[in-house]
Amino acid sequence: MRLYRVLGVQSSRFIGIRQWCYNGKAYFRNSTPMSLTPNEGRRRIQESGSTWDASAKVGRNTWKGKSIRGGVQLLGKRGVQANLNFYARRLQECVQAKSLAEGKKVHDHMRSAQFEPDIYLNNMLISMYSKCGSIEDANNVFQSMEDKDVVSWNAMISGYALHGRGQEAVDLFYQMQREGLKPNQNSFISILSACQTPIVLEFGEQIHSHITKAGYESDVNVSTALINMYCKCGSLELARKVFNEMRERNVVSWTAMISGYVQHGDSKEAFVLFQKLIRSGTQPNKVSFASILGACTNPNDLEQGLKLHAYIKQAGLEQEVLVGNALISMYARCGSLANARQVFDNLRSPNRVSWNAMIAGYGEGFMEEAFRLFRDMQQKGFQPDRFTYASLLAICADRADLNRGKELHSQIVRTAWEADVTVATALISMYAKCGSLEEARKVFNQMPEKNAVSWNAFIACCCRHGSEKEAFQVFKQMRRDDVIPDHVTFITLLNSCTSPEDFERGRYIHGKIDQWGMLSNNLVANALISMYGRCGKLADAREVFYRIRRRDLGSWNAMIAAYVQHGANGSAFDLFIKYKSEGGKGDKYTFINVLRAIANLEDLDAGRKIHGLVEKAGLEKDIRILTTLIKMYSKCGSLRDAYSVFKNVQEKDVVCWNAMLAAYNHSDHGQDALKLFQQMRLEGVNPDSATYTSVLNACARLGAIEHGKKFHTQLKEAAMETDTRVSNALIEMYSRCGCLSSANEVFEKMSRRNTNSWNALIAGYCQNGQGNVALEYYEHMLRARISPNKATFTSILSSYAQLGEEEQAFDFLESIKEEWNMEPSEQHYACMVAALGRASLLKEAEEFIEEISSESDALMWESLLVACRIHHNVGLAETAVEHLLDVKAQSSPAVCEQLMNIYAAAGRWEDVSVIKATMREAGLLAPKSCTIEVNSEFHTFMTNHFSPQIGVEDKIEELVWKMMDKGFLLDPHYAPNDSREKERLFSHCPELLAVAYGLEHTPPGVLVRCVTDSPVTDPSHRMLKFISKAYNRGIFVRDPNCFHNFKDGICSCGDYW
Repeated sequence: MRLYRVLGVQSSRFIGIRQWCYNGKAYFRNSTPMSLTPNEGRRRIQESGSTWDASAKVGRNTWKGKSIRGGVQLLGKRGVQANLNFYARRLQECVQAKSLAEGKKVHDHMRSAQFEPDIYLNNMLISMYSKCGSIEDANNVFQSMEDKDVVSWNAMISGYALHGRGQEAVDLFYQMQREGLKPNQNSFISILSACQTPIVLEFGEQIHSHITKAGYESDVNVSTALINMYCKCGSLELARKVFNEMRERNVVSWTAMISGYVQHGDSKEAFVLFQKLIRSGTQPNKVSFASILGACTNPNDLEQGLKLHAYIKQAGLEQEVLVGNALISMYARCGSLANARQVFDNLRSPNRVSWNAMIAGYGEGFMEEAFRLFRDMQQKGFQPDRFTYASLLAICADRADLNRGKELHSQIVRTAWEADVTVATALISMYAKCGSLEEARKVFNQMPEKNAVSWNAFIACCCRHGSEKEAFQVFKQMRRDDVIPDHVTFITLLNSCTSPEDFERGRYIHGKIDQWGMLSNNLVANALISMYGRCGKLADAREVFYRIRRRDLGSWNAMIAAYVQHGANGSAFDLFIKYKSEGGKGDKYTFINVLRAIANLEDLDAGRKIHGLVEKAGLEKDIRILTTLIKMYSKCGSLRDAYSVFKNVQEKDVVCWNAMLAAYNHSDHGQDALKLFQQMRLEGVNPDSATYTSVLNACARLGAIEHGKKFHTQLKEAAMETDTRVSNALIEMYSRCGCLSSANEVFEKMSRRNTNSWNALIAGYCQNGQGNVALEYYEHMLRARISPNKATFTSILSSYAQLGEEEQAFDFLESIKEEWNMEPSEQHYACMVAALGRASLLKEAEEFIEEISSESDALMWESLLVACRIHHNVGLAETAVEHLLDVKAQSSPAVCEQLMNIYAAAGRWEDVSVIKATMREAGLLAPKSCTIEVNSEFHTFMTNHFSPQIGVEDKIEELVWKMMDKGFLLDPHYAPNDSREKERLFSHCPELLAVAYGLEHTPPGVLVRCVTDSPVTDPSHRMLKFISKAYNRGIFVRDPNCFHNFKDGICSCGDYW
């Protein structure tokens, strides 16, 4: 071991760990840079009358923990010669103990003894002051030196870097050169250590260029410093380039690159590189193991962590405290607290870091154990430090345990740690997550000293509590106090801009980012892209994306996500293809976003290809990707693929179950959704608000009022009824089942209503034939200052049409554009056509459609076709069908059914037969069905499903005889009025079979409720009106176009559907 270990040439803190340096060189930010050769150093000590061995012994003993005061007290004793070596040893002891007070005593003794330190000792003084926390005293020594060598400059540059004062370090680096001193290897290593954030990446590249010109790039220590700099500045690409080009590598070089991958969350590449380190023959040291253990971040990495632990045992490093602490943290992250505790208990000499690591590990759901260990720690003589308190406060924050957090705060005050910046910042974060903005503000305002992290914590607290305006005021005060914002500051503020209303704030932040030159920080640039995406400014997002010099994965992800948010799904997919063509691999967020784009495009083939890429990337077990795959397959129309993915998920969380429930709903498999919900409960998964929203939507589709009421009861018991999203789903479920009183009751109980709440109720009244009530609630909505949207406008226009108020409908249509500054949609125009059609203004309706001349006017022509059926206008109906064929390229079953009904009403049976034959050939003549819920069981009836097994033959016979007895007549255009034809009509109309079943199997007076998948025919509609009066029963039949509430022989649709 070289002489300079004793003289203070102990190397930097690399990735947080001390490393001895050799050959008289110091390597990173905490170093005392020296350029003495071994012979020069030995000669200087010999001249001072001392020996290497004695000095080394003193250095080693003090480092082991003996008090340094005895050494310093020697300064005042007689017979003790205070020479260069004596002072050097004393200063080194102070550095090792990080004792600024004792260091100042040594310096004061030099002055009182009128001992004039030479350049070498002054350099040690600069290093001592820097490392012991007083950069001002270090600078005073530096400025007082008449003669400075390159080592002096290096020491001061390194000191500034150590204290996070990068700008002063840079200024000094250039001043040194202006004064004629040429930087050496240590100069470059020192200045590189000042480059610690992405904002200075460009400057770091400039230093790299100087290093290349000076011929130092081949120096292994300089190259390692470059790797470290590029990793800290966010460019793994450039770091790996330096690493790959190194002709010689040592364990520190390998560790630096591995650590870089770990810091950037690329565990996979870190593991690959560690294996290469092993194969290279280089023996990993304790720092290497500590670094690679950091790559084990979740339970999926436990197996890898166990292998590393075995390797550590084999290397005999298990009892190294640094490695032991890293093992504790690794096992805690991987969910194996038993292993973490075993490592902790087996450590022969645990330090405070060991206790802190174990306490932090218990934070994942073992709060009481963490606090028990905290008490044990103090009983064993280890006093808590800032990191102990920060870990415990983080645990309180994660559990949102405000009371425990306040208790801990009291202890912090008693132990005088409240003024510590780290502890105070942790207190702010704890109060923020526990919902107490006021307490957080109080802690922040009482802090005697604040750093950027403290300001960031309080800004984040304000944003978390919806106080964005206060966050911006805090940001402005931060600048007035001359605290330099960092990338976290800007990212926090950008993330608070979540909607188009926040655009101006976002643009203001962008201006400040440009002012501070932070757009070169990819994290900031990526946050900007995301902000513009959320604020609806796709062009601005794209501009930022293309301004980024070196786009990282986050840049591509942010831009792809912005495209998806704006519905530019094709552009999102194209950008993904471009990214892959440039060699990009992607992560789970890349695939999640591109799968969302494909889902919106409904491109099943592309979805299957991306699924293949997911498996190739080894992400096929990621629960978020699997959930997104389920959603993608569902939207692309492949329920089978969606269920196949779902079935193969090993550990399904509630989000995964919800995705499959939504898939069933999307594919109109409501009964399967309800069965899946039961399976979910049997497997012990607790439903959340999204779960209940899905099953309530299934009930709404099925008309399953009995199931819906059971879910409502469960929601009350779980205290989830007040959730706005759930309440909205309840209103819609009750409305679509024809229970407006229950829907209204839910609505009135809501403490918070949003636009969707009002829309659900207004639509419910409109759909159930109570347009006048719908209009009244619209007025209430406006008085409540809730802004309507396009869905609201559809309900209001439909209400006017229903009430026969075509002029008011037209005025309202105009107001959408003039008053609300929105462009009416095709559906709005279709409602206007319906209003004109209902008023028998068919010619005006046709002219209206031609005046609009929209490229996608299918809905308008379909609306006119309904009017033609009601008013028996065959010629205009044929015109409407021709237009529909032009728009849709092929006819739909619904259009064919409408035209057949029109022809039948006109007695054109030959044309009816032609349409039926054509539909049969085209595969459009699908059987109709209708579902009814009785005693919480579903019964589905199909066309021609008429057999003794269905249990309604007696009721049908009874209904037919009652019709004959009461003189009920069908329109002769549709069918002969004999009993046989009426019975045959039941088999052709599944809603009649369902109603017959309901009458037979439900008590008198109970509403018969069913849902059919095809429009109710005219004969069926007439028969249902008759049945409701003859049996004095309410009947609710919902078809795809209309809600029919039959009562006393009258239908809520007004015979217009």
